[in-house]
Amino acid sequence: MISNLWINLPQDDFVGLFGQCTNSSFANIVVENANIIALGTVDTLVGNLSTNSTIDNCHVSNVTVTGTDFNCGGLVGGILTDSSISKSSSKGDVTGQSQVGGIVGTAWDFTTITECYSEGTVNGEYLIGGLVGYCTYAFVPNRTNTIVNSYSRATVTANLGRAGGVYGGADGACEISNTYSTGAVTGPEFVGGFMGAFGGGSVIISNSFYDLDTSGKDEAVGGFTAGEASYEIEGRNTADMKIEELVNLLNSGADEDVWSMDPSVNDGYPVLDNLLAVDAVQAETHSLTVYPSVFESQINVSTHLNLQSYSLYNTSGKLVSKGSLRNTSSIQTAAIASGLYILKINTQNGAVTKKVIKK
Repeated sequence: MISNLWINLPQDDFVGLFGQCTNSSFANIVVENANIIALGTVDTLVGNLSTNSTIDNCHVSNVTVTGTDFNCGGLVGGILTDSSISKSSSKGDVTGQSQVGGIVGTAWDFTTITECYSEGTVNGEYLIGGLVGYCTYAFVPNRTNTIVNSYSRATVTANLGRAGGVYGGADGACEISNTYSTGAVTGPEFVGGFMGAFGGGSVIISNSFYDLDTSGKDEAVGGFTAGEASYEIEGRNTADMKIEELVNLLNSGADEDVWSMDPSVNDGYPVLDNLLAVDAVQAETHSLTVYPSVFESQINVSTHLNLQSYSLYNTSGKLVSKGSLRNTSSIQTAAIASGLYILKINTQNGAVTKKVIKK
């Protein structure tokens, strides 16, 4: 496990724990508490996963990824050319300009994402998706980008357009099956509960679902930019997303079941069996709450963990405030200027970072 990863390279591309790779494999890596600041092709684990590379059973949580350009993802910035991600997850906040996703910013040229999920927030200007921001062209014909047996519970916001619970937009060959989303999706145009916009390229979506109530969207797809395409995406209300029938549908056609349901897990939504153990290990870290996230004169900390100290950084990585939390659970902030900050809280069990905003 890697804890408290801090990378502050606001003028650089290809930024993450690993910047770029080819013919590489990553397995069984867990990153807790990370703050990554860069220009573009930025993420927590691998900035650019390229050419016959794989990620398996890798998980990042309580992460903040902030890019100011393209290809920004929670786990991977860009994935391309015969590469894959499996049995992995991302929990945190991802921000970029365009092609921004909870797991991957951009996918192109024959890639696969299977048995993965995202939680948190995904924000940007254009092409913003809960799992993947953008599916673009391949380098040669018939190179499909695939998502199967995956889900997103991330909140998705696009300031300019093309936002979806799973994909922001697709202008290349894309195939999605046995996948669902639940997060709220907002933006001014081409906004869908599941996908923002279809463009050129073959897009096939089957046996997939989204939550009508929590997404706030009546339409699965926000619109079409290059001719309409057919798709099999069912919108359901929240109660019907949490019944055994949906688990059976998601498992249909598989050699063995990969989905199950437990009312006490994942807020009652279907869950991927191979990720349950990872969630249990991460639960302790996420038992700390900071409120309000948009503050004026004080930040409060709620947790059963033993608090030790705090440090508050601006988005350039400069320390603006620090202090002890041994005898208090509040942080006084009246003297701090308005803006976005990263709050690092040290506990007896390790450190937790949170993104907060001063009015």
